[in-house]
Amino acid sequence: MLRIRKLTDYGTVLLAAMASRDEPWLTASELAESTQLAYATVGKLLKLLVRANLLQSQRGAHGGYRLARAPESITALEILEALEGEIAVIECGLGSHRCTREGFCAVSPPWRRINRVLKETLAHMTLADLAPAPLSRMKPPAVGREAKGSARAIGLGIPD
Repeated sequence: MLRIRKLTDYGTVLLAAMASRDEPWLTASELAESTQLAYATVGKLLKLLVRANLLQSQRGAHGGYRLARAPESITALEILEALEGEIAVIECGLGSHRCTREGFCAVSPPWRRINRVLKETLAHMTLADLAPAPLSRMKPPAVGREAKGSARAIGLGIPD
């Protein structure tokens, strides 16, 4: 099964929450509280997202974190690659000369096409598409079977 890691899911939840807020700078504590994610997880994600130039950070009393660009200009592909590494369905999708069977493999060309279409689709989906409405206008999270901090649990309307 193709699946992103839970940390990547949480990173998307964190970015969507930031895109949905009006405050210019948000602290790690505010983000942990609003997303219902563990503070340590939020801290780890913030470091990764700053390193990938998706977030900016500022120290000091009025500091915190904010999106480095408008949500409309941050793609799902950028988010996934920042948290997962290069996206590829199969090994040969990462480029040439990674597989000893590459020269005679009959299934490599169709899989490469699938990989290309997947990346193109992710490149056309933006953070604005993932965070359509501010959190303040959404229903409070339902307590129950959903995992704490999942997209569904915090009310983003994104299927888990």
